Amino acid sequence: MTTKTKEGISEISATDLSKAFKLKANKAQFYGADWSLQVDRLNGITLEEAQAHALNNDSITYFFRVKDGATMVLEGHGTFNSGDTVFFAGNPWYGSAMNLADSYEKNAASVNHVVPQGTYFTKLVGKIKVPESKPQKGLLFLWPGLQPGNSSNNQGDAIGNGVLQPVLTYPATMRSCAPNPTNVPDGQWWISGQYVNTDPTPSTPSKFKGCHGGDRLALSPGDVVNITMEYDSAAGNWTQTCECNGNSVTYTIALEINGEVQNQSWLLFINEPYGGATIEGAISMFDLTFTTNTQCDELKQYLENQPQVVGVDTGASNNEITVDRIVFHSPINNS
Repeated sequence: MTTKTKEGISEISATDLSKAFKLKANKAQFYGADWSLQVDRLNGITLEEAQAHALNNDSITYFFRVKDGATMVLEGHGTFNSGDTVFFAGNPWYGSAMNLADSYEKNAASVNHVVPQGTYFTKLVGKIKVPESKPQKGLLFLWPGLQPGNSSNNQGDAIGNGVLQPVLTYPATMRSCAPNPTNVPDGQWWISGQYVNTDPTPSTPSKFKGCHGGDRLALSPGDVVNITMEYDSAAGNWTQTCECNGNSVTYTIALEINGEVQNQSWLLFINEPYGGATIEGAISMFDLTFTTNTQCDELKQYLENQPQVVGVDTGASNNEITVDRIVFHSPINNS
C-alpha cells in the first residue's frame, strides 16, 4: 500500500469517467472489514482524479472518497479528510457513511459484438498488463478475439466458427490445450497467439479443427504486452504478434478454403476461468485500435454505449476506431 499525491494522474474526459463507475452513495469500506487488499490512498483529490487513477490501475476494483468538506474517522484506520480516497482490490464490504463518503465500483463486462453484414475486421492492436495477482487453482484465460460471426462467406464458412485469439494464460492446477513448443512451465503467466475451433462444420477440414497456436511467451506480473492481430490480404494470412520487453512470439494461419477467405466479423473480449480460477483485481486492455474493411459507425456507437468501454474515437482513417480502455473483468461484476 502506498499514499500518493495528485502527480501522474492521467487526463480522461469527465463523461467517460462518470460512466465507468457505479456509485454506492453514502458508503465506505467497513472499519471492521479486511483491509488487506487496500491498494493505495491519495489525499485531497477530486472525484475525477480518483476515478482516473482507479481506471488506469487494474489492481483497483473499487474505492471510497470522503465528500468535499467532510471529515470521517474509522476505528483502527484513522482520520480521513475532504477528498481523501482509498482504493481496494477484490470485493467490497461496506459500512454506512451517511453524508461523509461515497464509494465507486469499476464497471466491467465482456465484449461480444457482431458487426453488420458486409463489414469485417482486418486488424486489432492493443495492450494488456499481466495481473499482479494470480489464480490459486484452476486455469484462467484472458483474451481478445475475432470470429467469423455474420461473415456469410459461402464456402469459407465451411471452416467453422473458430476464434483467432492471443490468450494470456495462467495454469494453476489445470493445463491449456495450446501447443507449447517453447516448453514454458505451468505455474506462471504466459501468452501465445492461438486459433481454437471446437465448433467445426461436418465439412471442416481436419487442419482447422482443435487447438492450434505458436510459441508461448513467458511473462511476469506487471509486464505490459503489445498485441497485434492483422490480416495480410496479399498472403491470405492472419498473423498474431505478442511482444513484451523486447521479446515476441508470432502465430500465422490462413483461414481459406476452396479459394474463399473466411472474414472475421465478431469481436470479443473475454475472461474465461476454469476450475474456480479467480484473481483479485480487474482486467483491461488499453490503447486499442480496431480496423475494419469499411467505415463502421455501428461498431463505434456500440462501443460508446458500453459502460466498460472508455475513450472511443475515430482513428487515423474512417476505417479505424480507437479506444482508451476496455475493462472486461472484475470480481465484483463476476464478468
